[in-house]
Amino acid sequence: IIGIIFHILCQFFYRSLFFLQLLCSFCNLRYRTHDVDLRNGSFGKLLLPGNQYIMEIKTAFAMPLWLAKLLDENKIYPTSFSKYGTAYKLDLKAALDEANN
Repeated sequence: IIGIIFHILCQFFYRSLFFLQLLCSFCNLRYRTHDVDLRNGSFGKLLLPGNQYIMEIKTAFAMPLWLAKLLDENKIYPTSFSKYGTAYKLDLKAALDEANN
């Protein structure tokens, strides 16, 4: 339900970006090491399990207080995440698993 609420909020703010300077997005990130031409579509291995997403909120000014409270109430806190590092670790693990079998 939180995802649906944020999706609606993000759509509203994206359309109002010129006024509020707030942009948020949800990403179900994928990567691939072959066929990397972006014209071939979005496909590849998931960086996170299928039920996990990255929520990215960008704002040019201070975050609205109601949004900060909503995030806090739902225990959603800032954290760092390296897309490249995660992809590297996943491929390394797969290679090691294959070598051990």
